[in-house]
Order: sequence, then C-alpha cells, then structure tokens
Amino acid sequence: MSPLSKVALATSCMLAMSAGTAPAASTITLVNGDGPGVGFNDSTAVAPVLNNPGTTLGQQRFNAFEAAMSFWEEKIDSNFDIQVRASWVAKFCSSGSATLASARPRTVHRDFAGAPRANTFYVSALASSYTETDVNGSTVDITTTFNSQLDSDPNCLGGRGYDYRINPPNPSSLTVASTVQHELGHGLGFLTLANRSTGELFNGRDDQFSAFLEDAPTGRSWSNMSNAQRAASAVSNGDLVWNGPRVTAQSNFLSSGTNAGKAELFAPTAIQGGSSVSHFSDKLIPNELMEPRSSVPQENWMTLKAMYDMGWRGNPCLTSDLPDDQWVMFSLECVPPVDENTVADILGDDIAGTYEDTWIVYEYSPTAARDYIKLKLTDKMQVAKGYWIGQIGGAATVLDVPDDSSRTPSPLACGSRLKCFEIPLRTAAGSTAYSFLGNPYRRDIPLNDMQVRTDSGSCINGCTLFEANANGVVFPQMYIFNGFTERYDLLEGGDILPARMGAWAATVAGAEGLNPRLWLSRSSL
Repeated sequence: MSPLSKVALATSCMLAMSAGTAPAASTITLVNGDGPGVGFNDSTAVAPVLNNPGTTLGQQRFNAFEAAMSFWEEKIDSNFDIQVRASWVAKFCSSGSATLASARPRTVHRDFAGAPRANTFYVSALASSYTETDVNGSTVDITTTFNSQLDSDPNCLGGRGYDYRINPPNPSSLTVASTVQHELGHGLGFLTLANRSTGELFNGRDDQFSAFLEDAPTGRSWSNMSNAQRAASAVSNGDLVWNGPRVTAQSNFLSSGTNAGKAELFAPTAIQGGSSVSHFSDKLIPNELMEPRSSVPQENWMTLKAMYDMGWRGNPCLTSDLPDDQWVMFSLECVPPVDENTVADILGDDIAGTYEDTWIVYEYSPTAARDYIKLKLTDKMQVAKGYWIGQIGGAATVLDVPDDSSRTPSPLACGSRLKCFEIPLRTAAGSTAYSFLGNPYRRDIPLNDMQVRTDSGSCINGCTLFEANANGVVFPQMYIFNGFTERYDLLEGGDILPARMGAWAATVAGAEGLNPRLWLSRSSL
C-alpha cells in the first residue's frame, strides 16, 4: 500500500512527522510573580495527570502555563520576547460561580514605525513585533492573575478544583491551560481600551480592537461614532459585530452568533464588568476561545482570525516536520485559497531542491499502474485526502499552508449541534477495498468518535466503526505509516487519527451498493 518503489529515496533517517513541532514563531516567557510557598512555588504534593508530569501543585501550574504559551507562540510571529508576569491570588468564588482569572497589557503604543493603522493604540507585544525593538524595555508585556481559591477552598465551586491536564480529549471549563490561552488572548490585544459605560475612546483614539467594532443595523463603525453612540452599542445585545475581513470570511462557519453575516461580540443590555465588548458573543456555535464564559468543546479559529485582523502576523493552521530520506503519509488540515492550492503553492516553498529530483508527491489511485499517480506541480491538493511525500534534500524541513487558508468546512449535522465532514469510502465487488484518506481538521480525531453512514442497511442513521464492521460495511481499524519502524501501525478502539496524517481505511467485501461514507466530527476536539 505504499509507493516506496516509485522513487529511489533512502530510508536511513528514522524520524517521524509530527504536527505542530516546528520552531515557534515567537517566544513567550513566564515571569513568576509569586512568593515562597504559594502559586507557582506551592510544594503541595500532587499526582501527575494527563500530559502534565508535575508532582507538586506549583509545577503543574507552571506546566499548564507553558502549554498555553506554546499555543500562542506557534500562532503569532514576533522577533521579540513577550513577557507575561503571572501570579495566583484569592479572587471571588462561591459555591456556584467564580472569577477564574484576569489579564491585561501593561502598556499601549501608537504611531510607531510600521504601525498597521495611524492614530491607533496597540498593546506592547504587537507594537514590538512591528518596530523590531522592545517597546516596553524592562517592563513585562502582560500581567495576569489566577484564582487560588479553587485549589484551597472546599466551598469554592463545590471543591471541584482546577483541571491541570494538558490537551485532554475531554477538557472541562476549569482546564487551566485553556483558561491561560484565553487570558493571554486579552493581553495580546483581544480587548477594548474604550470606556464601555461612557463610550469614550482611550485618549480620544482607536485601539487595535475597537477599530474593528461595528453596529450591524447601521453599518457604522465605532471609529465613526460619538461617545453616546458607542455607549449604546456596547449594550445593543446582538447588534455589535466584528468587521474585520478575516473573521468575516470565516463567519459562514458559525451556525449561531452572527448578525448581517458578521460575528457578534458580547454586548448584553447591562455592562458586565470586564466581559462586555471584549469577548465574542456567548451565542457563537461552535463555541470560541474568547467567549466570556468557558464553554467546551471550543475552537480558536475566529479568535486567531481576529488577531490577524488586528495586525498580528502568523498562520492559524498547523506546521509539521518533514524528515529527510523518508516517506510520510500527509494530509491538509485547512483549505488553501483557490489561487494557492497546487503542489507548488503548498509544498514548493517549503521543500528545497527540484521536484521529481529531490522531492515528490503521490496520491492513491487503484486504477493506475501500481496503484499510484505522481502528482504534477500544477495539480491541486485537497483536504480529507491522503498523500505520500518524500524528500532527500539533506535535512528535515517544515511544511505549512498559505497564510490565508480557511477552516475545513463541516457542512453535515451528525448530531445535536454537532458538525461532520464526510469522506466517501471505496468499495469493490466481492473484495476488500482501500481508501487513502486524511484527517481534515487541525486536531486529532478519536476513532471512537467516527461514524459510518450508508444509503441502506443498519447504518443509515450512523454506526460506530465497530457497529459498521458487525454490519458488514467497514473494518474497525485504520493504518498509518510509522517512520521509525518503516511499517504500518494499527489504529483501533481508543486510538486517535493524528492531525495532518493520512491513513488507510477499508470496506468489507459485500459493502458495494451501500455507498458507505466516513463522518468525522470536530465536536469532541
């Protein structure tokens, strides 16, 4: 099932391709603001949890912060260290509600060299990324505090405590790493500096966030409103929207939370502390990282597109390492722009050397000689399809997709409020048939969350892989290529299909006529 005989690539280098392992596009440094024995320095013994091996409460807190900072490091570009001073303090908490955390930028700057907009204030981290100098000097860029009561007060939220797991398959509203991601978003610019009660702009000028706020019914931007009009807009309950091109282009992915085709901001009829205006609406479906209350599952695509609207440079899609002298199974997790979707556009700028000489791409075609087609540089690539890529450029390289790529659409409803991507599966009369498919999303997909649907039989309304196997439709396993062993690894049961990974799936002899399709959900991601 692999095209290893198609091109003379050596296989001495045993490196595996992994999503998101490329060098960070920026560096974010945690400055410990806690004293001895508290916060990050709390020596209380705890048991390690998923992806967090810390054995003290302080170390687990530090590890969760590091994971959240790594997320932002990979998504935004800056040549200057972004410093975050963090500490753990007592905040409001009752049996039913709590203030989890807060964050703010320490300084803002305007009219610096290369500023995206004139007469507009920008948070220091964003300003430094343009000036190529540290505009803050020795001052940290962001300060944030977290509520220590959750780990110490049994009456706080019923003693539930924080969740210190990192990248869990089932995050909770108290997962610290996700909360840190949210708070860092504010410090990096996802907040207004305007007075939401009076409508007065900060020092009479726009800020990087307010410049993109608009009243949907009138189409009037906050920049062109009076103070009284802005104050009314801040409590317009569904009429305040984001008018940035990148967010607006993605708003069609939302099934709720839009007005006039644009994403709504949180603007309830009464100002709510630090929540009003400086968050996406809590009506957005799918839920977003920068909503006022932590909801799971949540996505971050709209948040990242808002950051890029404001002036941050970066890419919301993944990067991955492509090792030298090795075949890998690859898939796209984002939809490239229509004018940048060829092999040359997507891979040609990442891999050194001459195509067909030092690197090559194949796709599976059971009707082709020896089952594979060698792609041309002008051939288009697409999501949900698996590709073989090999290169002998002399060193590993990093693969990415064009910056203006879009989120993979999920047009099908596979459950209440859940969306799915459909992949047709091949069948063959009287025999097993293989499909070389790809994970179309930016995150891993558990096999247990996959569904199979057919036009007739027992899986019309959906079956799990195991149920579909029992009904004679598909095998309940998938196979992915392991570069370390140069063999296929079996995926089954509780295993996951990694992001950016191609995989083999197979239908059972006798499935012809059923039109089987694999439905991949991003609901659990």
